[in-house]
Amino acid sequence: MPLVYANEAFCRLTGYDLDEVLGRTCHFLQGEKTDPTAIATIRQALQAKTSAQVTLINYRKDGTPFWNRLAISPVTDETGRCTHFIGTQEDITRERRQEAQIAYQATHDLLTGLLNRTALDDRLEQNYRWSQQNRRLLAVMHLDLDGFKTINDRLGYRVGNQCLITIATRL
Repeated sequence: MPLVYANEAFCRLTGYDLDEVLGRTCHFLQGEKTDPTAIATIRQALQAKTSAQVTLINYRKDGTPFWNRLAISPVTDETGRCTHFIGTQEDITRERRQEAQIAYQATHDLLTGLLNRTALDDRLEQNYRWSQQNRRLLAVMHLDLDGFKTINDRLGYRVGNQCLITIATRL
């Protein structure tokens, strides 16, 4: 269905002027990372004249992707016939970035960027199961930094941390 109305917030969010969006379907907001399943959900709701809500990536006029929580609902006339749909969208890019950051922090050491102990244990278990199922060898390397406490004690934690970062980068 083509757009017959868009408010100023829609134009700010997408980067399009009003005259660029009216009369067009929302396909112009879709791009390479737009989830086809979410689009199918919206299409089905439009065909069935029912409400739907999806979360997907859309694209601004300048090509910048943004996470979008999109909801559509049918608008009916006095006879109950669907005449239009009203759609609302909410930019949830910041929320998604925060979720990704929390997920990363839950599995990685913030100083080195390496997997933390819990994530490492999970990864080892997955790889072990894979090696058993596929009858392959699994090699594991363990590094012990002899005398590392001395570096922290003599040169300070700042130097010790930099050493850890350098070692992690070189691995």
